[in-house]
Amino acid sequence: MNTFLLSPVGRYVSYRKIDETTSKNHICVAAMMSLVKTPELYACGVSYSGIPDIITMMKAIPLNRFAYLESFKTVWYDTSTKAEAEIAREVSPVYQAKRIKDPLFVIQGALDRQIPITDTDRIVESLRRQRIESPYMVKYDEGPGYVRWENRVEMYKCMLGFLAKTFSVKN
Repeated sequence: MNTFLLSPVGRYVSYRKIDETTSKNHICVAAMMSLVKTPELYACGVSYSGIPDIITMMKAIPLNRFAYLESFKTVWYDTSTKAEAEIAREVSPVYQAKRIKDPLFVIQGALDRQIPITDTDRIVESLRRQRIESPYMVKYDEGPGYVRWENRVEMYKCMLGFLAKTFSVKN
């Protein structure tokens, strides 16, 4: 787990923190894995159709989309091999949730076939067991990314409320 490279966002935040122009209390990241890899850099996170478990995501790809699955194996991991399945498990946030120390707002569409709702349920349950604030918005009439206008408006209102609350508590 120590071999993770910082994402471009993580590198920027690290640079800004070294420059002392930004503090953790002013940064929220839109990726679960950033909260796992570098929890000290962020005050909170928002996961919008994020990938909590690479292994189950790969299993969720239908066999009739073989070309899609093969390209995912190239870009992500070939979880049919033991070695790459172990790496995929190591880098999947659901298995590293204990490293998350700050609030995470999780947004999921129940009709998302690529990211099973059971995976997002697992990460939220894990965070709540740790007493980490983890608001969870599920829309049962949406897939990956909210397309219905009223759902998008509600999501952004809730997200802004989450950010306002998080940053007012941290400052």
